[in-house]
Amino acid sequence: MIWTILIIAVLAALFILIKKNGSSELERPDPPDPELAKQFFSESERRQIEAERREIEAAERVMREQDEQEKRDKRRRGDGGEY
Repeated sequence: MIWTILIIAVLAALFILIKKNGSSELERPDPPDPELAKQFFSESERRQIEAERREIEAAERVMREQDEQEKRDKRRRGDGGEY
């Protein structure tokens, strides 16, 4: 009985994690409006925000490229990479 409850709890936790990670890109907020930012931030703050945004985009691009490379490697090895 206790094993059944533990298995159900683990499966529920996995489902929640998978659901959360899978939907993170879909729920991404729109980028901020540059005109609106001018009203609230100084020039140096806007430059810093823009630099951080570019840094985040570069990191996301690197992560996507790594994922794609891993998929290609898996397909070459034949161990079930996604198509």
